[in-house]
Amino acid sequence: MTGKLANPRLWAGAVATAVLAITPTAAATSERLSANSPQWSAWGRLITFWSGDRLWMMNADGTARRPIARSYGDDVPSLSPDGSMVADVIIGSNDRSGVLVIRQPGGQVYKRLRFRAPNPEAFGEAQWAPNEHAIAWDGDAGRGDRIWVTNLCNRVRLIGRIWDSAPAWSPDSRRIAFLAQGRLATMAPDGSHRRTLLRRFSLGARAPVWSPDGRAIAFAREFQQGPLEGEGRLAIYVVRPDGSGLRRLAQTPHMGTVSYSLAWSPKSDQIVWADPRGIYAVVVRTGRKRRLTSMTASGELVDTEVAWSPAQRILFTDYGRIYTVLPGGRPVRIL
Repeated sequence: MTGKLANPRLWAGAVATAVLAITPTAAATSERLSANSPQWSAWGRLITFWSGDRLWMMNADGTARRPIARSYGDDVPSLSPDGSMVADVIIGSNDRSGVLVIRQPGGQVYKRLRFRAPNPEAFGEAQWAPNEHAIAWDGDAGRGDRIWVTNLCNRVRLIGRIWDSAPAWSPDSRRIAFLAQGRLATMAPDGSHRRTLLRRFSLGARAPVWSPDGRAIAFAREFQQGPLEGEGRLAIYVVRPDGSGLRRLAQTPHMGTVSYSLAWSPKSDQIVWADPRGIYAVVVRTGRKRRLTSMTASGELVDTEVAWSPAQRILFTDYGRIYTVLPGGRPVRIL
């Protein structure tokens, strides 16, 4: 076995057809869900999100909503890019280990991989490599955050050092961007070729995310704290993977609840993020910023996450509701 999952199904193919063909029950369509961790499918036709103890899937217009996986506890199931498998990272039964469970959306377990994690307290969401040959995740192992990686065969490797966190795969799956004690860094999937970028400046960096073309990494950094915990203002930066070309592109115009979620456009020419008063996008080449939406009916945006689909539509959450908006504006609530 090479690590590639058996019988992959393309999101836009078999999985999309199956979901579009179902007839949702009344309970599935009328139930009020509080959504988070939304993701677009490969072609922008489907959306998955996490709500309660389940992973849900629906069409891009909010129809045909149905649960596809249930969690094992406090974990957040993560769907593979091709939609064929779900990964969960859970605390082991002896409280000195963790378990990566890989299963089909219907529930059949494909593989369980146990790994050492002394006194684990929590694990982050599994991050699938774009080529689906590996999974990375972080977690509090009792003495500080660490990062684990598996090639989906029979080995889980603890890579990096104490206080490494927030792994993010490069588009070619050959590098991982992460935070090393709050500083932006990169390394190979086996933990080698470690490099700290912007060693002094990037202290306090959050939410690293690679551009789709692999030429830049975007991250957020809080530059002004608010009067209340969790409030402040963010600056959005981009830097090349070798640490050169640092640019400050934009900052949140308003003080309020901080959201560290960033998303690149499919062409790597824009970045979208959430300000307390609305959703903004910035053109990477020129730094020109524009406001896509104003506040929703709930007022200040809270717990907002953003994602940009290959079909040029932007998704964001607010108070557990999902909205989509075109790059030119006009938000539409779909959940």
